[in-house]
Amino acid sequence: MLGGCASSVLATLRLQRAWCASRSKVLGGFASRVLGDCASNVLGAFGSSVLGGCASRVLGALRALVCSRSRKVIQRPSLRRHCPSRVGTARAYASWMPVRDFRDLVCWQLSYELKCDVWAFTAREPACRDFRYRDQIRDSSGSAPRNIAEGFGRFTPGEFAQFLKFARGSLMETMTSLIDGKDRGYLEPAEYQRLMNLARAAKNATTNLMLKKQRQAAERRNGRRERTAP
Repeated sequence: MLGGCASSVLATLRLQRAWCASRSKVLGGFASRVLGDCASNVLGAFGSSVLGGCASRVLGALRALVCSRSRKVIQRPSLRRHCPSRVGTARAYASWMPVRDFRDLVCWQLSYELKCDVWAFTAREPACRDFRYRDQIRDSSGSAPRNIAEGFGRFTPGEFAQFLKFARGSLMETMTSLIDGKDRGYLEPAEYQRLMNLARAAKNATTNLMLKKQRQAAERRNGRRERTAP
């Protein structure tokens, strides 16, 4: 009735409405586990303006990962019956995002982006004049990606989990320093909120990877006990 161009426009509008209605269902599982309370800020329409830079690209990759998982499971429903070990968020990193370098880790990329932003705002006045505060927040923000990289090089899950625990502590220390910087007037409210969202995303990603490595270490210990049992 409407013709070619009008019908294509209406079809596009219908697809956009369908995507908006189902976006929370598609992105709810894996992304919300990784990002926790800040998932709505990160995965919303203004994700790039909230975090910016490397973080928005990392989280865009997460969104593509979750959407591709959703499409594959819907198109092949028999996959869960015949191959249960290859589906589910527990094996998302191994099956869909193979990590061959510490720079491929989501938690490292978010932590590194936070470190760069912290160095940028502490290079400006008035924060640059407070040498003690500047050095403290720079050290804590830089400690997180360093510990993640060192833990990745240890190979064993137990040691990796230990360094991820150190990184998580450094991120929480950085969050406290950001609150302190806001109280001292070093940060504008918009910049403070952006850095806190980035710090929360880095902390949640680090925590999830830490828990995963702790489970792997426990499975290894239990396997050794079973092999050595009489």
